[in-house]
This record gives sequence, structure tokens and C-alpha cells, in this order.
Amino acid sequence: MRNVVFILSIILLSCETTVDPRLPDNGSGLVVYSFFTPGSPLKIDVFNTIPILQTETIQRNKDLKIRLLENGEFVEEVTANAQGVYVSNVVPSVENNYSFETTQGEQIFSATSHIPEPVSIARAQMSSEIKYINSGQYGYPAEIVLDDPREATNFYSLEVLVQNCSSGCTADDLTGNLNEVLVEELKVNTSGNTDVEIGNGPGEIDGLKYIYFSDEGFDGESVTLKFFIIPTLINLNKDQNIKFVLKSIPQEYYEYLRTSDFQRELEEDGSLTEPVQIATNITNGLGTFSGYSFSLYTIKH
Repeated sequence: MRNVVFILSIILLSCETTVDPRLPDNGSGLVVYSFFTPGSPLKIDVFNTIPILQTETIQRNKDLKIRLLENGEFVEEVTANAQGVYVSNVVPSVENNYSFETTQGEQIFSATSHIPEPVSIARAQMSSEIKYINSGQYGYPAEIVLDDPREATNFYSLEVLVQNCSSGCTADDLTGNLNEVLVEELKVNTSGNTDVEIGNGPGEIDGLKYIYFSDEGFDGESVTLKFFIIPTLINLNKDQNIKFVLKSIPQEYYEYLRTSDFQRELEEDGSLTEPVQIATNITNGLGTFSGYSFSLYTIKH
């Protein structure tokens, strides 16, 4: 077998994400990425992979006809626009299931996902004093409180956006730049004042632009998540909005973040001898097709 690999940077909700998957077959294939949310048309990016020994530039695949389904019913056939992106007229809704199907040659590619109900941030705060921690790093201590829904496994991703407000600001949208965050030990504090380690998450987070976690260990409880905001974009002498964005994500999105983070750790440790298999939910292909919802809590300073 011949490994097929590509490294590709794409923009996902103000977040620049590096993708490094492999194809375990002989020849080129498709890589599909779509992260969709209520209020915005569903769009899909499709790329061709090439064998690692070839020197061709990664190219978008603009020649497909993609069928979109909502709750199992056909709604639209989408072709690529002038930029090579497949943009539909479908605006997704919470709790609905969405699927795509397409063919290349005799191969059928498909995936299905849904948009979970958003979970609100009950409150959030950030200290104005920088604190140094045991790892030698430093940041502004911050925390959010969320009420986790019962009787379901929930997956989350927390991001911090910094918006400069010298020319005016809006508190209720996703305008802003992603700021790096730091977590020494991924725990939450429950309403019973008990520290609970979060299962299946990273041991620590240093310099990522998101904190991903599940509710294993605190299902149905009100919890406080404490972390640090690295002062790369924050300037307390300027008028800024600090926006805490809590994404409610399906497991396929969570697995994508988890495996991407694992690859990053290996690269930083210098122990990455071959590409990590990034999690995929694309039948016969690579990539991630996933919905998400989000809640927003804004602090002004």
C-alpha cells in the first residue's frame, strides 16, 4: 500500500485548522470538509488527494454534483461556484439531520450529521491580572459556567474571540480573532464543589485556540470550567470585546478535534514519524461533515 497525504489549511469559523490525513489505498481520493451551523447556508469544500511522492499542488474538486438531504429527504443538488466551493441554499436548523451524497467514477461518497441543541453559558468572567502557573506559562485566569443537559452524551468546544472596538463593536455575533488558551489540568468544578476530571479529553492544553471536552463525569450538572487566556491579542488599554463561544458539537466533530490535537502534540514532541490518521466520517473518503450550534457570552473592557 502507498500512503497518500496532504497538508491543507482551511478556515473554519475564524479558526485556521491544519488537516493532515492519509488514504490507505492506491491512487487519489476525495477529502470533504463541511462544518455547518444554523443561520448560514450549508457549504462543502472538496479536494483531491494525491500520492505523497507526487509534487502536484492540492486542488479543489469542482466537477461533482452533490445531493443534499434533510432528515432523509432530498432537498437540493449543488454544483461548485466560481471559487470551487459547493454552497447550497439550505440553511440548517437545530436537531435536524443532514446528509450529502456524491459519486466520482464508480465510488460513492457520503456522510450524515446533525446539529445539537445549543447549551448556554450561564456566566463567564476573566481576571484583569495575569497569573503565572507551574508550567512557566502565564495568562489571564478565566472561567465559564454551563448547565449540562441530562440523559445524553454531550460534546463541546470552547473558543475565545477578541474583537477590537475602536470603530464600534457588536456583542452578539462571531466577529473577532481567535485567541490561544491554556489549561494545566482539564477539570470542571461541579455544583457540589467537587473537582471532576474530564474523560476522553486532553491532559492539558497549551496554545490551542479551542478547548474540547465531553460531559463524561458530570452529566446533567452545573459545572465551572477554569482556564487561562494567553495575552496574545488582549490589550486592557484598548476597547475590546472578549467573546466566549461554547460550541455544542456531535461526536464526529469532537473526534476530528481530538485526533488533530494528537497530531499537533506528536509534531511538537518531534515524535511524528508518519502522518496521524485524522478521524473521518466520510464513507469511502476523508474529512469531516458535521453540524454544530453555539452560544455566546461577551465581556466588555
